[in-house]
Amino acid sequence: MDARKPQPGPVIRSKVNKGKSQDEIVRNMDRKLAGGANLVFKKELEDKSRKASVVLFYAGLYFVLLVMVLASLGWIKTRKPTPVERAPKYVQVTDNLESAHQDYEITSDEYARYLMYLLVRYDELPERFKAGVPRFSRQEVLGKLRTAWPDLADNTRNLIFRHLPEFYQEMHRKESQEASL
Repeated sequence: MDARKPQPGPVIRSKVNKGKSQDEIVRNMDRKLAGGANLVFKKELEDKSRKASVVLFYAGLYFVLLVMVLASLGWIKTRKPTPVERAPKYVQVTDNLESAHQDYEITSDEYARYLMYLLVRYDELPERFKAGVPRFSRQEVLGKLRTAWPDLADNTRNLIFRHLPEFYQEMHRKESQEASL
């Protein structure tokens, strides 16, 4: 026998592998097993990747929902508007005027004129009392004018009467009623 040539193994006699040597059968089995193992491995990989993609999808969906909920609750701070962008503040101009009058920053005549300007010529009001959007009622302003009336000079009363004729009629009626009592 020659040492260089591989010796065939014993021949296995079966109906399936009739006349094949043991080495050929082992090689065939290796090929079949390797191919089968690859198929099983490929199937496991596909299953794992499918599961991973489902898990990633639900994780992403959960994250988006979480961000939306937190944003709606205000826990995620958005950019704060600058003072120019903010909505205008409503200002109680009558309260500002009254506090300035009580602190002796303005006289009674100025107070009465500024109250009148609120009703007829808002642009004549000094800038320090115009901050924001004014909020007042006509009746409130007229009531404050009535309160300040006894302390006013005649020229201020005449100015108010010229610009607010209904106030003049009301005050005239009130004086005539007081005189008749």
